[in-house]
Amino acid sequence: MGIGNYKLLNNDELKALRESATECAVTGKPIDNPVVDHIHFGSEAEYQGLNPDWSGKIRGVIDNKSNLALGFIMAEAKRCDISPNEYLDKVKEYLNSTPTNMIYPAYPKEIKDYFKTLSTEDKHDYLEYEFGVSSIGRQMSDAALSKILDNEIKNKFKQY
Repeated sequence: MGIGNYKLLNNDELKALRESATECAVTGKPIDNPVVDHIHFGSEAEYQGLNPDWSGKIRGVIDNKSNLALGFIMAEAKRCDISPNEYLDKVKEYLNSTPTNMIYPAYPKEIKDYFKTLSTEDKHDYLEYEFGVSSIGRQMSDAALSKILDNEIKNKFKQY
């Protein structure tokens, strides 16, 4: 059945569309849980600066996680009284901004936890790449390498 120049999908067609998608229209990655994304009825199209006649139109098939992210973005943009595109521009600007000189307290532990997952050879490479420690013998044990890591972390992340 059509509405004007538009086709209103029935449930079987909606299911077929959802199941036919192999990758998320947002990320381009394989879809785990497909969702048919559409412009919601009412002010969403107008709020986004889109043609109000686009309400109900399908944008594409996306992964449920992308759909949830879009929902959060839309809600936060509305809360801030800016368009979703303005909000995303601000997010991009923020993510590309220069960080402070302060280190998050759990970060050294994250480094240690990651270090534990590496092979001995990769631990040597990590210490050289991250801390410039290149004069150590390649025969050192994991325990000795972990001690070196602890010392380098203490030196790099001294408290002021």
